[in-house]
Amino acid sequence: DNIQKMLQHVFKGENFNMILTYLYVAYCHPKHPLPVIGLVGGKNTGKTKCMELILNMFSPNSTVIDSEDLTSQFNNHFLNKLIVGIDEKSTVGGNEMERLKKFATGGSQIMKTKFKTPTKIDCYLKFIMASNETEDMLKLETENTRFWIVEVQKLKSDDFDILEKAIKEIPAFFYYLVNDYTPIERASRLWLDPKTFQTEVAKRMQANARPQLINAVIENLTNYFLENESKHEVYFTADQFISAFGRNERWNSSWFAKDIKKHLDKKSYAKRGNNPFHDIIIASYSGNTASVSNDIKQRRYYHFTKQEIYDLNVDFEPPTQEKTEITNKEIEELFN
Repeated sequence: DNIQKMLQHVFKGENFNMILTYLYVAYCHPKHPLPVIGLVGGKNTGKTKCMELILNMFSPNSTVIDSEDLTSQFNNHFLNKLIVGIDEKSTVGGNEMERLKKFATGGSQIMKTKFKTPTKIDCYLKFIMASNETEDMLKLETENTRFWIVEVQKLKSDDFDILEKAIKEIPAFFYYLVNDYTPIERASRLWLDPKTFQTEVAKRMQANARPQLINAVIENLTNYFLENESKHEVYFTADQFISAFGRNERWNSSWFAKDIKKHLDKKSYAKRGNNPFHDIIIASYSGNTASVSNDIKQRRYYHFTKQEIYDLNVDFEPPTQEKTEITNKEIEELFN
């Protein structure tokens, strides 16, 4: 089965069942929105052929565009299609990213055709991307709920005719999906569970898309926890962080608050009133509130735990805990 070979090479493990469900939903429930698929990897991985296979499955209701077409003045050549492939030479960011998210969510869109009056149509676009840029294809948000990124491994052997043979199997494949396959139960508005989108390559894309300030927060707090092994959480104000680590940068507290909220989904807590950490912070000054400056009293605090900082640092392996107990088996091996 050539379709199975192609899909299993690209979508390994649980991803294989997910792509079958994706294709089932696209075929049996075409109006239902689905996540944007991003296939990334080096040359000779088969990602482009896989994208071409899926486009052929829904031909002629499919097409290929460049990322620039997402923000083009005219969109009639793709807006009324079901499956749209984005050329692998494209990198999506900025306004293109925002337009892609809007298209992928579905709903009514304005079709613009040259020399014609714009018209509103129902849009059911589903996007598939293929790129050699394994970490820079997309500017992913911290909370990724729309993009299913799959890193494709290099082919061990190449069958030059596999795509043509797979295309001939498309009718039998859809017969199987409709009559014999049991899809994954719907888990979100895009059908599949967004938690499954948080692949390692997606995390690296998210890290690369972070602004310098956010990377500075993660890097410096990682170092703080490494140097203070007994600490499991930290509290600080925006001005405290900028004073300690950003003296040579053009950062300010409002910029800090905006980026922390947008990229790390963190809110600050007032010193008084609704701050759940008020007593803990005061206790850190050994009960001597007089030593807490007026600035510290009035500013808003941010709270981070060691574990969440370690999780955010994708290139970092936390230190392992030293073993304190020895098992009976190890004792026997020691004395035998």
